[in-house]
Amino acid sequence: MTEPNKLQLYEILAREHEPMLMAYILSMVSDHALAEDIAQETFLVAYRKISGLRKEDSFPAWLRGIARLEGLSALRKQKREIPFEPAVLDAMEDVFHAFEQTGPAESWEERFRQFFQIEPLLNF
Repeated sequence: MTEPNKLQLYEILAREHEPMLMAYILSMVSDHALAEDIAQETFLVAYRKISGLRKEDSFPAWLRGIARLEGLSALRKQKREIPFEPAVLDAMEDVFHAFEQTGPAESWEERFRQFFQIEPLLNF
């Protein structure tokens, strides 16, 4: 993959999956500012390693894997106790993967509504 194609692919995938990534990170840490820092670091690592991504459809799981490591690292650096067992992180990954398997959707939020069969809020 050429450098311009790599950058273009990364920009599209990152934009498309940013809401999912923030939801995932916020399920790990309750501090919104810390979650944004973790997301930023996750996107930087992903950008540097995008050439290692073999299949575009594995991007969400790959991104969550990076976020998981970055989140745990951030918690350790702040000397915070990690508030969950590894099995909880594995279960979270299963749920997020199930969202991805929900039928076609325009956005991650739409997939979330489809998965939980939630009606969109009416705009007044």
